[in-house]
Amino acid sequence: MPWLTDLIESLGAAIYVALFLYCVYKSGLLPLFAGVAAQQGLLEIGSVWMSVLAGGIVADELRFALARRYGIEWAARWPNFYRALEHTRGLMNRHGLTYLIVYRYVLGLRSIGALPVGLSDIKPLKFRWVSAASALTWTNVLVGLGYVLGQSAESALQGGFGLMGLVLLIAFAALAWRSVQRFNQNS
Repeated sequence: MPWLTDLIESLGAAIYVALFLYCVYKSGLLPLFAGVAAQQGLLEIGSVWMSVLAGGIVADELRFALARRYGIEWAARWPNFYRALEHTRGLMNRHGLTYLIVYRYVLGLRSIGALPVGLSDIKPLKFRWVSAASALTWTNVLVGLGYVLGQSAESALQGGFGLMGLVLLIAFAALAWRSVQRFNQNS
């Protein structure tokens, strides 16, 4: 994929900033693909690792701090939401540390994941340690897995699996479109 190599080379160090910002926002599969790119020699593994780890830690700290500072005050504006929040706070006080370890692996939860923890009674120092350990594990899993599987991915793409993936994506999109059409007709 020469176009990808050209794109990565044209971005230079900005690609690590983009990776960091992506990891501040969410925990999708980009770190995995960055690990593959590092294995292929397109990116520097240490810079990938640091960008992903820093993004994970900074995101958690920001969300925790915002929730701790403004969360209760903001939620109090809506009584029904506030009652639900009180229930969530109870769950966080009982299971918050376990939640901190696993929430970044659940698709879609990472973007808001540390907010409920910021509303709990977890002490900031304990939060920092557990969050950092979780971010370190997540970074090692995704970047490491991408790096280890990089060679296998290249072999699969060269073996025609890339085309098969595209065909399956088109088939899935067509089925999803058809399902939405049927749902709209029945509503």
